Amino acid sequence: MSAALRFRDVRAPVHGDVVGGPWSFTVERGAFIAVQAAPSVADTVMGLCTGALEPTTGEAEVLGERPGSLPRLRRQALLRRMGVAFQREGLVSNLSLEDNLVVPLVFGSGYTTPEARAAAAEAMRDLGLEAYRAWRPASLTREARILGALARAALRRPELLALEHLTAGLPDGLAAKALAWCRSRSETILVLVPGPSPVLDRLSDGWLPPLKGPREEGTAE
Repeated sequence: MSAALRFRDVRAPVHGDVVGGPWSFTVERGAFIAVQAAPSVADTVMGLCTGALEPTTGEAEVLGERPGSLPRLRRQALLRRMGVAFQREGLVSNLSLEDNLVVPLVFGSGYTTPEARAAAAEAMRDLGLEAYRAWRPASLTREARILGALARAALRRPELLALEHLTAGLPDGLAAKALAWCRSRSETILVLVPGPSPVLDRLSDGWLPPLKGPREEGTAE
C-alpha cells in the first residue's frame, strides 16, 4: 500500500511562536486510523494537511503532494480530493443544512443540482437529519451540527477523510453510527480525538502514538 498521509519530523507553530513536534507518522491508503492529540495540536495538524500552514521543519505529504508549498489552484485541486471536518464544524451560517451539503457537491465535485440534492437527502436520511434539512446551523442542536459537518466532509467519497475532534462531541452510539457511515464513503480516514475512545477501539484499524505538544526542557506543556 502507498501512503495517503505522511509526516516526516514535522514541526510547526501550535501557540503563536511556540512550535510543536517533531511528528512522524504514516497513514496508508485504505486504513482507518485514530490518533490522540490535544485540541491545539490537532488544529495544527489539520492546518498542515490542508495547506493552511507550512512545516517549520520536516515534510508533510498528503496524497503525494506537499499542501503548504502548492500554488493556489493546485492546492484547491488537492482539497477537492479530500474531505475535512474541523472541530469548529464550519457550516455556512446563512445556508440551510441541506444547502450546506449541496453547494460543495455542485461547485467542488461537479454534481448536477438534482444529483447533489439526492445525495444530500440520502445522507440526511442515513444520519437522522431529515427533520433539520431547512434549518440554519445556529438553530441546530450541537449533535446535528456535528453530523452535518461529518456528512459534508464525507459525501464526495474523498480519497482521504480527516476529522478533527468532532466525534468526541457525540454519544458513543451516535459516534459509531456516524463513523461507520463515513467509512462507507471513504476508505482512508484519520480521526483526531482528545482522549481514549472505546468507539474508535472497535471501529478503527488502529491508533498512532499520541501526538505530543510543545516541549520545554523535555516536559510536555
